[in-house]
Amino acid sequence: MMNAAKRIAKTALFAGSLLAMSSAANAAAGLTFEGGTGGLAPGETDYANFDTTFGDVVTTGTAGIYTGTQPFVAAEPAYGDQGDAYFAVLAGGTATFSFINSLSQFAFDLGSADDYNFLTVFFAGGVTQTFSGSQLNPPGPATGNQDIAQTNGRVTVFANDLGGIIGFEFASQQNSFEFDNIGTVSAVPEPATWALLLLGFGAIGYGMRRRKALGTAPRMKIRYA
Repeated sequence: MMNAAKRIAKTALFAGSLLAMSSAANAAAGLTFEGGTGGLAPGETDYANFDTTFGDVVTTGTAGIYTGTQPFVAAEPAYGDQGDAYFAVLAGGTATFSFINSLSQFAFDLGSADDYNFLTVFFAGGVTQTFSGSQLNPPGPATGNQDIAQTNGRVTVFANDLGGIIGFEFASQQNSFEFDNIGTVSAVPEPATWALLLLGFGAIGYGMRRRKALGTAPRMKIRYA
């Protein structure tokens, strides 16, 4: 027969699974665009500026670090750090960044937004969400202009109720998808997660008290010099 501590732990785990499934089915990530701005915002941690920090990135096709304007290839974002390195994903390429600890949000400087740019975000619960180029700089347009605030600025993506961001991928169907100054904010456990943790701690405490009441002493390791 299952003891009370195990029943509590299994109930908490099942409730957490249902909560995650419900959230994933009904929630969506949030996105904001601030045209004409760049660089890290207050509270963000420098994850990849492509001069001194580079992040954990895996690329396919043609994607990498560039400087200056490369005609018909890539141009640095018009706002943020100027004259330094930036990252560009060319036609058919991808650049995927991943994290050990999940994020509540991340942001980057967007350069010359195009309709053929795509950003896919990966969440801890296995859910993904993709933003097209025209969704990255609302209200647009995503015309690839290298100079104006409507197509160059700071994009911030929020996890909302999707369980934490564990990675994101930049992809482009044509030249190119340019970005710089990736900043991150670590995820903070949601109230429901704290409740599950408290349930778990309660189950452990109950088990320890029950052991003590039954007169079962915990084993001790004796270390000899």
